[in-house]
Amino acid sequence: MLDLLFPKDKLLLIGGIAAILNAIVRVAIVPVLLTPLIDRVFKQAQLEQLNEILILGFLLIIFGAIMLFIQDGSLASLAAKTSSKAKAIVFQNLLKRQVGELGSSSGGLTSRIINDLKDIEIYLQYGIGSLIAESVTVLGILLLLFKTDFGATLILFALIIPLVLVLRAIGDRLEQSSLKSQASTEELGNHFQEAFKHHSSIRAFFADKFIFGRFSKENKNLEKLMIKRGILASAQTPITQILAYIAIAILIYILSQKVITDRLSLGAMIGYLTLVTLTTTPAQLLPRAFALYKQALSANKRLNDLIIKEDAEKTSQFEVAGLEIVGLSHSYENNIVLEDINIDFGSKGLVAIVGESGAGKSSLLKILLSFIKTKTGLILTNNKDIKDLNEKSFREQISYVSQSTELLQASIKDNICLGRDYTEHEINQVLKELQLAKKIDSLEHGLEHKLLEDGEGISGGERQRIAIARAVISKPKILLLDEPTANLDRENSKLIISFLQKQAKKCLIIIVSHQADLLEFAEQIYELKDRKMSRLK
Repeated sequence: MLDLLFPKDKLLLIGGIAAILNAIVRVAIVPVLLTPLIDRVFKQAQLEQLNEILILGFLLIIFGAIMLFIQDGSLASLAAKTSSKAKAIVFQNLLKRQVGELGSSSGGLTSRIINDLKDIEIYLQYGIGSLIAESVTVLGILLLLFKTDFGATLILFALIIPLVLVLRAIGDRLEQSSLKSQASTEELGNHFQEAFKHHSSIRAFFADKFIFGRFSKENKNLEKLMIKRGILASAQTPITQILAYIAIAILIYILSQKVITDRLSLGAMIGYLTLVTLTTTPAQLLPRAFALYKQALSANKRLNDLIIKEDAEKTSQFEVAGLEIVGLSHSYENNIVLEDINIDFGSKGLVAIVGESGAGKSSLLKILLSFIKTKTGLILTNNKDIKDLNEKSFREQISYVSQSTELLQASIKDNICLGRDYTEHEINQVLKELQLAKKIDSLEHGLEHKLLEDGEGISGGERQRIAIARAVISKPKILLLDEPTANLDRENSKLIISFLQKQAKKCLIIIVSHQADLLEFAEQIYELKDRKMSRLK
């Protein structure tokens, strides 16, 4: 679990100690400087002590300023460091999630994470220091007030109780409002991403008004939530100021009576009232800091929702040999997609799976990849259930090519290797087999040529062949492909089919496809219809 509100870091300790010392200096000013100045210098005319008192006060101010600098600098560094670590942890956890498990578009999720982390950063930089410093200031002031006049301080304490209750109620409302506004921000991010991703379709159908209308509705909702959140945050300080003025007015009346009857010195009264007045700063800053804490608390909860619990490591290295489905059934929210499927694909050859759109073909591929976990049935390789096998070792021996190719904004080399350690010779060998080597060599930077978003800048056939190169360079035992020749011209389709025929002599290839040319060369063909699987060839 992420604890971003009180991270275990020496910077928090340094900033916290500096905040405490700064608070002590602020409180010490009154008994060290103000009270002696009035009672000894002004009232008793002990002028020889004036310089001593002023120098001591100056030293306290200098020390307090240094502590404030250390406090702010340490906590600002803590905010940046904690945010950076949190981003890395959340990013790693998102990558480990099962496919389709996030429940949000990338744009919406990105907006949510950035906004949540911004709330955490603001709290760490400005909120936590104020919570520590102002709490210590209030505590120190209360101790001095009790020492000066116990009875008056009890009255002051009684006036604080309703203030605390009001602030707590507002804080709870603020936390709920923060959760709603953060969720709305995520939804707004979805609209931005959708508009950018499908911009060509929007322009082609003049759908600007329709898309903008959907965006405007959520944007207005977020505006209302942010206004409510701002009002709740803003209400805390004025309420505090009003109650503080009432308390000070009552105390002035009580203390004045004691000075008149010589039960309290004038210096003590002024010192007492000065201490009470000093609470106005904490009274303004503590509610704001508390509001930042409540907003950060809700953000921390949302970020922890993205953290997954690590499963125990399963059996280590093993050999993938063939693929067999035994009694497999699968459903989405009580809607049965696959029912009692039994197939032994063997260990080599070209296998095709056909079926109408929505029949469950792509779902079957994701089950075979172990992207989707099923409760009924087994997926066996070498007579072992893939659920019981080490996921990393299994994935290293099985490869996948999606229908959308999914290329990164990175170099061609990085798109093929994805961080795996392959030599240029190995890369070029695969590219030659896919007849891509000459094309890539003709580019200015060769393998280092950077692709644009989704592989823009090269043809559809070249994108598909790069995706296939990425899948086969590891020499997998099983290769899964989802419509590998869809939307390609005849020449590119023929080239890919020829390549897959050669690969099928080395490994098992399972293809979801409707392409007649490809089906012609398949050694096995299965049809997925009405949730059942039947063999056609």
